[in-house]
Amino acid sequence: MNPENYYMKKYWLPVVLLLLFSTFVSAQKIQYSHGSIKTPGKGYVRLVANINGLHHLLYFPPESKPVISVFDAQLQLQAKTEINFNIPQECDIKLLQFKDYYLLYAHPDYSTKHLLIKIFSNGSQADVSTIINNPADSAWNKSTTPFQLFNINDSLFVVTNTYYPLLKKIKTIIAKINPWSNSTIAASAIFPIDLESEYLKEMTLYDDNLFILKTGKDKQHNNILTLTKFELSSGLSYTKQFESGKYVFLKPAVRYNKADSGIFVYSPLIAPLGYSGKSSSLFMVSLNSKLKETTPIQILPNVLRTSTAASFIVEKNKSYGWVCFSVNQNNNVSDNYLDFYIRINGYPNAYNTSAYYLNTLSSNFLTQGQNFATSVLMTVLNKRLEKATDSIVENKGKYYKMQPSPYANFIYRDIPYLLLVQGHSKKVNSLVLISPNERDELETVSLRVYDKYNFVLSLLKTADNYFIVPFIDDKEMGLMKVTLNN
Repeated sequence: MNPENYYMKKYWLPVVLLLLFSTFVSAQKIQYSHGSIKTPGKGYVRLVANINGLHHLLYFPPESKPVISVFDAQLQLQAKTEINFNIPQECDIKLLQFKDYYLLYAHPDYSTKHLLIKIFSNGSQADVSTIINNPADSAWNKSTTPFQLFNINDSLFVVTNTYYPLLKKIKTIIAKINPWSNSTIAASAIFPIDLESEYLKEMTLYDDNLFILKTGKDKQHNNILTLTKFELSSGLSYTKQFESGKYVFLKPAVRYNKADSGIFVYSPLIAPLGYSGKSSSLFMVSLNSKLKETTPIQILPNVLRTSTAASFIVEKNKSYGWVCFSVNQNNNVSDNYLDFYIRINGYPNAYNTSAYYLNTLSSNFLTQGQNFATSVLMTVLNKRLEKATDSIVENKGKYYKMQPSPYANFIYRDIPYLLLVQGHSKKVNSLVLISPNERDELETVSLRVYDKYNFVLSLLKTADNYFIVPFIDDKEMGLMKVTLNN
């Protein structure tokens, strides 16, 4: 049985150290889906929200066809339908949303064939693979590696890469798929990289710009981070290098602001194995469209203190969203940091929807009483990327006052929001929205959700003035919708 609608209410966030929180009170509506979906034991789920007002919860079982559950705007279950195409078990699967439909892309390992399925709001499907397998497009579509797909202004762009080991270069081709008929090569670029000593960390397409991040070392064995930007229309390219000495750039990322073409580059910095240096820090810099610095490089030190399980960082004035990275049980920096963001009322998301594997279900982050890092650190930066304030939740006692994971991150009306699980007792949890205010404080809104559910925050999707999150328990799964009135 689904619980009744709840409303957000005032709730004081318990902070053990550095009490810098204020509470923002509003009366947003919380709704739950109607119509039972039995929780499967294996496989994974994905979510696509607001396809002409409908929401799709997709289940990918390990040995049978994927199933789409279609919900209407009131979260009533309208239909269940199978994806009636043979999707190989060992393949790369991506989902990419457009205004009136979304695409399911599947690529079997080491194959030159690429499957592309167009899925409409009612769950009906069409095989449109011919548009990316056309023999006339052999200049770009014969790759045995997965394509990258991007939605730019509701048009499909496909990015492919070919590495030439003798030249130590990668050739990148960006193809624009014209309305389901043929393709044109929008741009191509060649950039140097030695895959024996350098690492390609990110390649992403924002509007007219292709961004490439790679790491390596110079002749003095200093660690180097290189950002290259290609402008598709003009053919111009810009390159910027950053050096960090012995410290390693771990999982660097680039974010882009469409409003002013601003660029934000960040990366955790860690000491190399066997080097007794300082604790982990965060490298950050803001750049303009020509990769000139608009704020000086900042190194935020000590972002992972001895007891810190997760560190969340946000710049409030011109925000690119929250950044997070965390430690594992051995207090080493993990790769599971927040490397994407969502914008409500902004341009279409340019990343593929993520997956949630059902066998990872857990009602708590860590087992209490064990010698693990448990605290949650939240830091607000000023417009120069300097630390303005920080707050820490220690999580001492019999339950977690704030869980380090799971979490979600989105931007609404130019305000960055972080969504975490908040504990009120050993058995009662809620969700809490956290955002910076003009006084460098962190405002909170407690969402008094049904605490018997596990909310899959990693699959959060936004649309208009609300967000959608899947929930799962031992018997059923469904969707929760939170409307943001303020």
